[in-house]
Amino acid sequence: MKVFNNNNLPKRDLRTVICLLSTLYGVNKVTFNNKSKQLAGTYNAHNKNIFIDSKQSKRRILLTFFHELSHHIAVEKRLWMKYHLDPGTPLITPQAKFKIENKIDQMASKLWNKHVDRKAWGKYEYGYPQSDKKSLTAWLA
Repeated sequence: MKVFNNNNLPKRDLRTVICLLSTLYGVNKVTFNNKSKQLAGTYNAHNKNIFIDSKQSKRRILLTFFHELSHHIAVEKRLWMKYHLDPGTPLITPQAKFKIENKIDQMASKLWNKHVDRKAWGKYEYGYPQSDKKSLTAWLA
């Protein structure tokens, strides 16, 4: 079901629709604020909460939401649990972290296509594309 049909929505309305859709997937809470210095968004597997930096453009907010929602769905499916429960663990190599994040992006792209009108919003943009693997793997280290 396409719920993001209009890219002219005010940010406030976009946040409302994001929160409504997230409840259908079992997310506990979506928090928006403008205090983040580095992160566009995060997912907390312990409490099922998503955080999104509201300083981003509406499109970036939506991209971040679907990426973080995909982390939630992965946890619900019990995928990559060590990474989701302890993302800073030294037991997972930066290369493995990149692979997980790229798989999350693949899931997010499918959700984007399911819920987002691509004529209005464009296609999903990977946060962890294979073309940036080397630099992103170094950043994940």
